[in-house]
Amino acid sequence: MRLDTIQRRKARGGFEAALGKEELVNRMYQIIKTGKEGLDGFVQELGVMLVEAIMDMEREERSGPQYQPVQAGVYKWAYQKGSFHLGDRKVFVRHPRLRESRYEEARRMLLDFEKWLRGINESAADSLLEAFEEILTLHRLKVPAVLRKTLTCTNPIESMFSTVRDGEGNIKRYRNSAMSQRWLATVLLHCEKGFRRVKGYLGIAEVMAMIDQIQQEEDCVIRKAA
Repeated sequence: MRLDTIQRRKARGGFEAALGKEELVNRMYQIIKTGKEGLDGFVQELGVMLVEAIMDMEREERSGPQYQPVQAGVYKWAYQKGSFHLGDRKVFVRHPRLRESRYEEARRMLLDFEKWLRGINESAADSLLEAFEEILTLHRLKVPAVLRKTLTCTNPIESMFSTVRDGEGNIKRYRNSAMSQRWLATVLLHCEKGFRRVKGYLGIAEVMAMIDQIQQEEDCVIRKAA
């Protein structure tokens, strides 16, 4: 079989995989119906698909596939509007973003946010400064990207709260505070049976090692000061 025939068949298979056979037939019909205008539109759409696919592949090479990061601190960060020129036309695309998470960078961004917030509400800015270092805990501990995604949301704890509410709703009598605490402990042990491993749990050992290292450094500073 001739090489150009093989390449045409591969190209056709690629179009069918990207668009679907029925959709591809409809596009061909529209192109024939509308002529050059339809062909130009189809070429533009293919160009956008190709450029977005290339950018997504480049981002994946740097950050790794979903939940499998290849470089600590570098992770996918949504999309932003972008554009490129196809012939004499400016075509808009979705530009994938990467985020490099460092403590120094996060601290600088939070300070910039505090300055902006102070111009609107000084009380809110003061509250932010009170918990400034606590907000940056995940950055300071260099928590891996997948585990950080779990720890930066409240979904795990809210799921447990929901189960606790359902369980305590069946309790009708409390003699005293100690009994309330025992019932709560019992309900929590019941909740534990339904717990699942959090995404990125393999990074917990790395975080614990970082906590020990920071603690040792702080103890060393205290001893030197004494």
